[in-house]
Amino acid sequence: MSDSPLPLLLVIEDSDEDFAVLKRILEQIVEQDSLLCRIDRCMTGDEALEYLLGKASSASETDLARLPSLILLDLLLPGIDGAEVLRQVKQSDRLRSIPIVVLGGNMNQREINSLYEQGISGYIVKRVDGTKFRRNMQLFIEYWLIANRLPT
Repeated sequence: MSDSPLPLLLVIEDSDEDFAVLKRILEQIVEQDSLLCRIDRCMTGDEALEYLLGKASSASETDLARLPSLILLDLLLPGIDGAEVLRQVKQSDRLRSIPIVVLGGNMNQREINSLYEQGISGYIVKRVDGTKFRRNMQLFIEYWLIANRLPT
């Protein structure tokens, strides 16, 4: 493994069940591979903005490793919703380059296009079917944390 810090995945998800699935898949992949990332979680939009904007304002140029390398964002959050979190992150000079993958329900294509115009890097449909949801999370991890190179 290189000396560069591990990427930090920030999961903004209020569902304990969905978060547990993601963590379980990460742990299974880690058994086969080396440690892929550090992981933090926020359960509300308010908590996510406090976390992100606080870290962005306090991070020095040499300490940007405290910022997430990737954000997995649920759109339906208590308090401030995911769309507002996305808007504020993409307005921040320090945060706008962080890839954001949205986890949402079946939206129409116009709504998904709008999210891409606002700066998301991907959209994953949050499946009701547990098997399909697990497979989508596995694909997310394989692409973003194994095949892809993230900023750290």
